[in-house]
Amino acid sequence: MNQKETTQKTTLFDLHAVYGARFIEFAGYLVPLAYGTGTIKETIVSRQSASIFDVSHMGQINIMGDSASLELDRLVPSNIGLLKLNKSCYSVLLNENGGILDDLIITKRSDGISLVVNASQKNKILNILNDQLSSKVISKVIENNSLISIQGPKSKEVLEKYFKEIDKIKFMHGYETEYDGVNVYISRSGYTGEDGFEISIPNIKVENFIESLIENSNVNLAGFGARDVLRIEAGLCLYGQDINTNISPIEAGLNWLISKNKLNDLSFVGSEFLKNQIELGPKMCRVGIELDSKVIPRNGSKIFNLNNKKVGFVTSGCFSPNLSRSICMGYISASEALDQEKFLVEVRNKIFDSKIVKMPFIPHKYKK
Repeated sequence: MNQKETTQKTTLFDLHAVYGARFIEFAGYLVPLAYGTGTIKETIVSRQSASIFDVSHMGQINIMGDSASLELDRLVPSNIGLLKLNKSCYSVLLNENGGILDDLIITKRSDGISLVVNASQKNKILNILNDQLSSKVISKVIENNSLISIQGPKSKEVLEKYFKEIDKIKFMHGYETEYDGVNVYISRSGYTGEDGFEISIPNIKVENFIESLIENSNVNLAGFGARDVLRIEAGLCLYGQDINTNISPIEAGLNWLISKNKLNDLSFVGSEFLKNQIELGPKMCRVGIELDSKVIPRNGSKIFNLNNKKVGFVTSGCFSPNLSRSICMGYISASEALDQEKFLVEVRNKIFDSKIVKMPFIPHKYKK
């Protein structure tokens, strides 16, 4: 089979085409890069009003059974046992060497645990769950639901027409409700740094839902170009670029998701490696970098100190229309990051001045 025959489409593919989407292949799916207004406009609208993102390429997995929470707890560094009903947390699955197999959202549900995982890792994660969890629990990919993300300061206002209780939930909380006679699950979360919501909705209802949302003048469709810029501005990692099996959560600056009690007890996969790394200190660390030029550094661009010694590499970069400057994330030798602020970034064989800045580049606006 050639690539075109194996590339998947979400349920909303035809709707995206009608609204003028330009498509790219991402993680085995054809997804909208941008619509007629373009990535820059879509990015700005997401920070000022509200945008709709079709993120149905993501894997939605249910782990059902009385021991689901207890068993999953052994695979992740976060304390899943502390999650209350309909509460979510961001976490990672690790290998024995502390490398990140995937980052994911974990939610405590009435019948077990639900996960949202990266599309590229969906099958691998399902295999890990089936291999590592007991026969007392069942792990199943939810194939008949789409996942829609509405992001931006007016997202609550837009959705209140359909879900009256929506403003009662806080960031990383959710609830189950109905839309047009079907069950949907809404969580207050997202990948932009803005206030926003993600809705798991049956495929048979998703197109009508989106068409109804678009009638609101406060809402625009937005593609993966804008989504990428927004998550970089928010300092959020993309699996496969900013984090992977060779990077630990310590190096990625994700220490906050690791339970200190679980780390001390060495009670999860990779815990021994992470404990040693914390004691010795990581050799590199993820940093935010701002350039003095509008040039866009890409994944793999080299980072040098002022003595022209290579000290790191870029993982994600963009021009931020909301900041009117180029920004990027990357990894720098931990000793270099402590000793100095200014660095040099190589883009297309040219050297540009840059400096380390605090992340997120744009402050998060979550409702906590």
